[in-house]
Amino acid sequence: MKSYAKFLILSTGLLTAFFAVAGCGSVASTVTQKPDGQKPGKASGQPIQATSSGPPAGSPANSGTAGSPSSGRASSSGSALPGLSYDWPTFGNNLWQNRVSPIARTVPNPKQHWSLQYSLPVSAGGGSESFPLEQDGILYFTTMQARVIAMDAATGRVLWTYAPKLHLLQGIPTINRGVALGDGKVFVLTADDRLIALSQSTGSLIYQVTVADEAKGYFESMAPLYVNGKVFVGSAGGDEGVRGFEACYDAATGALIWQTYTVPKRGQGWLPSTGQHGGGAVWNVPAYDPATQQLFFGTGNPSPDFFGASRPGPDPMTDAVVSVQSATGQVNWYQQEVTHDLWDYDVASPPMLFSVGGQLAVGEAGKDGKWYEWYAKTGKPVFAPIAFVKQRHSPPTATPTLEWPGSDGGANYGPSAYNPAQHTVLITGINGPEYLRALPTSHTGYRVDDGTSAQAAPVGDWRGTLTCIDTQTGKVVWQNQLATPAIGGVTTTVGGTAYFGEANGWLYGVDVYNGKTVWAYHAGIPAGSAPIVYKTSQQVYLTYVLGQSGSLQGLFPYQGETRILTFRLGQ
Repeated sequence: MKSYAKFLILSTGLLTAFFAVAGCGSVASTVTQKPDGQKPGKASGQPIQATSSGPPAGSPANSGTAGSPSSGRASSSGSALPGLSYDWPTFGNNLWQNRVSPIARTVPNPKQHWSLQYSLPVSAGGGSESFPLEQDGILYFTTMQARVIAMDAATGRVLWTYAPKLHLLQGIPTINRGVALGDGKVFVLTADDRLIALSQSTGSLIYQVTVADEAKGYFESMAPLYVNGKVFVGSAGGDEGVRGFEACYDAATGALIWQTYTVPKRGQGWLPSTGQHGGGAVWNVPAYDPATQQLFFGTGNPSPDFFGASRPGPDPMTDAVVSVQSATGQVNWYQQEVTHDLWDYDVASPPMLFSVGGQLAVGEAGKDGKWYEWYAKTGKPVFAPIAFVKQRHSPPTATPTLEWPGSDGGANYGPSAYNPAQHTVLITGINGPEYLRALPTSHTGYRVDDGTSAQAAPVGDWRGTLTCIDTQTGKVVWQNQLATPAIGGVTTTVGGTAYFGEANGWLYGVDVYNGKTVWAYHAGIPAGSAPIVYKTSQQVYLTYVLGQSGSLQGLFPYQGETRILTFRLGQ
C-alpha cells in the first residue's frame, strides 16, 4: 500500500471548536509461479464508454433536485442476503459486506426528495476516510486521529466523544476508517497499534490492548469487524516490510484468540533472513459468512515495493483474497490477484459475498482495476477477471515508466456495493496513471522503499469510473465515466439507487439499473468514504462523512474542515 506514503498529510490538525497476536494457519496455494516482471493476467472484459454521471454545465449546485427514476423493474427485498438491517450497524450493513440498504423508499422523485437535515464540522486538516455506522438512531464515526464521535442521527447533537492520546513514532501515518459495534461496545483501532473498547452508551474506556509493534513499522488504519463476541483486526505497514496478519480478539476482554500471518518468518519460505522484506498487510475489513463461519480478507503488496529482483517468485499470499476458519484462523485457501506484484496492486477493497448459481461466491475489486470472483468453498474462479479501468502495464525500471492504473488503483479501499434484484455489483474505479521507478531499495527510519518512486501523471489524466457488473456472468452492464475519482466507494439500496461522492465535492445518487443520475448535490468537500442509508423513527436518512482521502491529497488537495452531512427523505 504505497498510496498513503505518496500523498498523505500527517493529520495533526486540531478539532474545530464544535467538538468542545498464536500460530500461523497452513496454506494450500492455488496459484502457479510467474517469472519476474510478469504482467497481471489479461482481463476478459474491457471498460465500455458511457455518458458522465456529472451534472451538465450550468446545472444548479446545492439544489438537491432529482430526475424521475425508471419504472417497471423487478423488485427485491434483499431477503436472500443475510443480516440486512434498516439501521447500518456494521461496515457493509451485513457481514457479507454487500453494502446495500433494504429500504425500498430511497429513490428521489418529484413527490419526495432529499433535503439537508444538517451539515456540521468535524475536524480541521481536510482529511477523512471514516465510514459511519448507525444503530438505534445514533451515528458513530471517527476522525483520522481515531477520535470517536457518537451523535444523534436525527438532530446532529453530539452525545459523547472519545479522543485517544496517540504516541506516534516519526512518520507513522494517521488514518482511521471507522468503528465496529457489538456487545454494548464501540471498538476502534489506533495508528499506534491499539484496539480500544468503549462503552457504547457513554464512550468511557473499557479496555485497550496492543495488537502490533509500532517500532517494527506496523500501524492500524482499518475499521475492525465484530462477530459473535469476537473482534477481527488486520495490519498495515506492508511497505515497511512488516509481516502482515489477521487476528481475532475476545470482545469481552481483549484477549488474543488467534493470529494468522500472511507471509513466513524472515529466512523461511520466500523471505530472506535480512532486509526489509515481507508485506501482505491486511488493511481493510473482512467479510464473514455466518453459515460456514468462514472469514475472507484481502492482503497487500509484497515488500520491497515495485522492485522485485530481491524477491523472485510469486510472493505467495500477497495481493490475495484469503479464506480462513473464523474460530481458529486456519487457512482454507487463498487466491492471488497479482503474482509477484511490481505495481503496488493490493487487495484493498473489502471482499464481498453473494450467491452465484446457488453457490456462495466471494468477489473483490482490485487495485489492478479488475473485478475478481471465486467460489467461497473451493477458491476456484467463477470467471476470468473483468477490467473496469484502462489497462497498461510493463515492469517498472530505473527509468520511469507509465503504468495504468497507478498504485492508487483501480479500486482502492472504497467498498463495492451489491444490487440483489439484478445480482450485479457496482464498483468505483480510479482511472489514473502513474510513472513508476524501481531500483534496489533500502529503508531509512520510517521511510518507505528508498530507491523507488511513484509519481502521478498530471491531474487532467485522473478521472473515475462507476461500473455495474453482472456477478453471474461477468458481463459489464453499464459504466459511467466520472469527472474525478470516487475513492470512497459506493452504497446501494433495494429502492434502486446507488450513492457515492467524488473528489471534486459532488455527491450523487444514480439509478442502479442504467447509471442515470437521479440526484446531485454540491457539498464542496471531497468524499473519502461511502455514505450510509438508514431508517430511524420511521424517517429515512442519508449520511456522508466528508473529507479528502490521504491518497488523493496530492492530486486534489483539500485543507478545509471535514464535515458530516445528513439528508432526510421527504416531501
